[in-house]
Amino acid sequence: SMKTIVLTFSLVLGVLFVNAQEELPIFNDFTLFNGTDLNENYPGWYEGDGENTPEIGSSAWYSSAELFDKAVAVSFLNGNDHRDWIITPTFIATEHTKLTFNAALTILYDDPA
Repeated sequence: SMKTIVLTFSLVLGVLFVNAQEELPIFNDFTLFNGTDLNENYPGWYEGDGENTPEIGSSAWYSSAELFDKAVAVSFLNGNDHRDWIITPTFIATEHTKLTFNAALTILYDDPA
């Protein structure tokens, strides 16, 4: 049977030069993200879709509080064709920069098909 896996993030850092450089620390817990307004609630953060260099705009990321006690950014990984991005503000890392994030892979349900 095919299993659907849900990927959730409370913080994701990546580098794509979309906007001006931000001062560290950069924090995002996605509680204000409703699935379509990432940049509106978190200036400098973007969603994207595509391989190699993402097209900024929309993606398959959405907001859900189904598995946790607060809303998080979620994307279904039910195939091998997902190329959905969450892009952080641009920053410069030094030897003292510490990158932390929380991620979870969860089997949400079994698909008998």
